Amino acid sequence: MKRIVLITGSSRGIGRAFALRFARAGDTVVINYRVRDQEAAKTCRDVKKLGSDGAVICADVRSWSAVQDLFGEIRKRFGGLDVLVNNAGVAGGGPLLKMPPDAFDDVLAVNLKGAFLCARAAGRIMMSRKGGHIINISSYLGVHGAAGGSDYAASKAGLIALGKSAAKELGPFNVCVNTVLPGFILTEMGASNPPEFIERVKQQNCLGRLSDIGEAADFVYELSLKRNISGQVFNLDSRIL
Repeated sequence: MKRIVLITGSSRGIGRAFALRFARAGDTVVINYRVRDQEAAKTCRDVKKLGSDGAVICADVRSWSAVQDLFGEIRKRFGGLDVLVNNAGVAGGGPLLKMPPDAFDDVLAVNLKGAFLCARAAGRIMMSRKGGHIINISSYLGVHGAAGGSDYAASKAGLIALGKSAAKELGPFNVCVNTVLPGFILTEMGASNPPEFIERVKQQNCLGRLSDIGEAADFVYELSLKRNISGQVFNLDSRIL
């Protein structure tokens, strides 16, 4: 059955890979972005080339009014929502003792508050439909922390707790909530790290290699189909949690 899927931050990178994977399965994909309009439009064109319906909706997930407008538009166009992938995120970073408080707030506003606002809006729709799946995209660093990245690590740790809490609240309404740690992938964001950092991450993996974007997209798609898995955290690389 064709589903309505919203992927936040899906103009590029791993979000784009998620969008194309759902499109290959025939789902209708809503591509959300904030600033990269041309890339979002290209992702939508590629979704349609795969034979699926797609839509591009610009919305800043940091804003409750923008999120309400986003979900209102989805209701208007498609009548509801079956899957939400909370993927929108920014990297941030910097030494703890030198990090401006506003910079910390900015990272949490996108990575954590944005996911909360979207889950809040999606949860209302899914509860009324007696079903749905919310998948939060967190990070290995949300479990282990990151020197020089306390803002990012804190936001991703919060996503894990948010997912577990939401699973308990929404479970009685047949709504699944899970969290995925996709591993280190050489997207534009990942590749912007210093080569020595990338090599260190590779060596931390028991298999000695980085994660694969296609494998991550396949996993998120397959997880979205599950009806009896909720409140879980899935690590998609070979670094041991």
